[in-house]
Amino acid sequence: LGRLRHPSIATLYSAGVCQGAMHGAPWLRMEFIDGRTILDAFETWMCDPLTRARVTADIADAIGAAHEQGVLHLDL
Repeated sequence: LGRLRHPSIATLYSAGVCQGAMHGAPWLRMEFIDGRTILDAFETWMCDPLTRARVTADIADAIGAAHEQGVLHLDL
């Protein structure tokens, strides 16, 4: 995941496993993206169908780039 670079994917900086009270819990340090869900954005922007299709195509491109690097996203 750390090698994955795409303008529509948050950058993963590091990962590990917690010590102490949360011993064994995995953690990720990622780029912070301040935003909202895609559905909220569509409703707020009142996007026309063409804009929604373009945004959806951008998302599909990002997912495709991840798949090409062997990354599978199981909660889409």
